[in-house]
Amino acid sequence: MSPSRLPVRRSALLLAVALAGFGPSARAAGLLVDARGGETLELVSHRVSVSVDDQVARTAVTQVFRNGADRALEATYLFPLPEGAGVSDFAMWIDGDRRPAVIAERAKAVAVYESIVRKRRDPALLEQIGKTRFRMRVFPVLPRSDVKIELVYDEVLDVSGGVCELRHPLRLDRAASRVRDDLTISVRIRSAVPIGAVESPSHAIDVIRSDDAIVVGMEERGATLDDDFVLRYAPDVRSLSMSVAAQRGANEDGTFLLVLNPGLDDEEEVLEKDVLLVMDVSGSMEGPKIEKAIRAMERFVESLRDGDRFNILAFSSAVRRFRDRMVPVDGEAREAAVKFVRGLRAAGGTAIDAALAAALDDAASTRPDDPDQERPVRMIFVTDGDPTVGETDHRTIIENAVARNRTDVRIFAFGVESAVDGVLLNNLAAKTGGTAARVERGDELDDAVGTLTEKIARPVLADLAVRVEGGGAYDLEPHSPPDLFAGGQVRLVGRYAEPGPVTVTLTGTRRGRAVELIGTFDLPGRARADAPLRRLWAKRRIAF
Repeated sequence: MSPSRLPVRRSALLLAVALAGFGPSARAAGLLVDARGGETLELVSHRVSVSVDDQVARTAVTQVFRNGADRALEATYLFPLPEGAGVSDFAMWIDGDRRPAVIAERAKAVAVYESIVRKRRDPALLEQIGKTRFRMRVFPVLPRSDVKIELVYDEVLDVSGGVCELRHPLRLDRAASRVRDDLTISVRIRSAVPIGAVESPSHAIDVIRSDDAIVVGMEERGATLDDDFVLRYAPDVRSLSMSVAAQRGANEDGTFLLVLNPGLDDEEEVLEKDVLLVMDVSGSMEGPKIEKAIRAMERFVESLRDGDRFNILAFSSAVRRFRDRMVPVDGEAREAAVKFVRGLRAAGGTAIDAALAAALDDAASTRPDDPDQERPVRMIFVTDGDPTVGETDHRTIIENAVARNRTDVRIFAFGVESAVDGVLLNNLAAKTGGTAARVERGDELDDAVGTLTEKIARPVLADLAVRVEGGGAYDLEPHSPPDLFAGGQVRLVGRYAEPGPVTVTLTGTRRGRAVELIGTFDLPGRARADAPLRRLWAKRRIAF
C-alpha cells in the first residue's frame, strides 16, 4: 500500500507524555515539521483565546497547517510553553475527526506509537521536552490536506515592577515565518483589584473596558511572526495586601492561590545590601552568550549603589574572584570590576559546587566585620549547564549549599538557554528563600540581571511565614516563601478540604521590625467543570 493511501482509523490514539527537566526551548509559535525531510508545513491560521482571572490565565491555541505534498507525512509538532505553564487539554483534527489526548507513561506511549505506525494507523505522540517545549509526533498528515491542532495551557502570570505580563510565543526561528490567512488573539481580563494602563509593546491592540472585564483584541491577515505577543497591565495596589483566588473541581478538594502584593507605597525605600554575582564562564558560554554575560556583569556593577558591598565570581573548571572578599561600592571598585569582567573568556568545565562554596564562604567571611547584622546578603547565580567538574550530584550540591549558608544568603538563580537542570536551580532558590527563572535568550540576560539587582534593593518583607486557619488547608507550596520585594509578588498555592471562611496570617520582618497582616477569605464549595489551579499546584508539588 502506498503512503498516500494509508487508511484513516477514527479510533486513533493521541498519547500525551510529560517528561521532567529543564530542557531546550523552541522559539516558535507552534511548528509542524516533516520528520523525514525537515521542511516546515505551511501555517494557515493561528488563533488564540486567553481568559485571565486574578492572574490565573488559561490560553487556548488553535492552529491549522497545510500539507502541500503529494504524500502522507509523519510530522513533528513543536510548541514552546511559557515557563511554569501546564497543559490541560490537547487534541488534533484529522479527516474531520477530533482526536483528544490520552496521557501515558513515556516508555509505554512510545511503544504504542511505534506499534501503531507499523500497522499504518494514525496516532500522535506528545512529549514535554523540559518545562517549556512540547513535541508531538503525528502520523499520518494526509497529502494535500489540512491538520488542525488544539492546545490549552494554564499559568499564573508574573508581576515585575508592578506590571503584570502575558506573553504568547509567536516568533519563529525557521523559514516559515508567516501565517497564510489570519493571526487572531483575544484576551479577557478579570481582576479583584482595579486595572490601570493596558498596553502591548509588540502589536497594535484594541482595548474595551466594561464593569466586569477588560477585553483586548488583535487580528492581522498574512502576519509575519517575527515577535512574540506581549500584553502588559498594571494592577492598582496601593499598599501591602494579599488576595486569594480559589477553585474546586467536581468530587475533589479545592485549590487556592494566595498572592502577596507589596503595594506602590513601598517602592521608595532602598536598603543597603551585600550582593554576590556568580557567573558561569565555562566553554558552553563561548560566542554570543559570553558577550551577553559580560554586559550583564557590567550592568550589575552599574546598578549598585553607594553603601552596598559586592563581589563577582566567575567560574568554569575553577573559580576566579574579582576580590578576595566583598568590597564597598565606590568609583575605583566599579572601574576595576568592569576591567575584570571584560577580561573574562569562556573555557573549561562547570564547577557549580565549588562556585557556590566560594561565594558562601565570601559572605561568611565578611559578616564578622559588619556592624549591622541585619544587612541582607543576596546572591545572583547564573549558569547555562549542568555541573561537570568536582561534585556533580545535584542533591549533594544542594545539601552542601544549605550547610555552608551560615549568613542567610538568598540565592536568585538564572538558567540560560540550554539544558539547565531546573530542579537543581529551583531547589537552590527555594532552600534559601530566593527565586529561580529561565532566561530564554542570551540577549535577555543583561536585562534580567539588571532588573533583579534593582528589585532586591527594595525589600518590603523578609523571613515570611504564612498560616492558614480553617478550610482544612494543607500542602501550601512553597513551604518557605521567598522575600517580598517592591514591584514584585509572592505567590503560594495550596489545597483545601472544606469550603467556607479562612483566616490567613502573614508575618515577616522589615528592617528588623516584626510585621503582621491578617485577612479573611471565602473558599468556594461549588464545583466547576475544570480547575486549572489544581494542575499548577501539582506542578509545584512535584517539583518540590
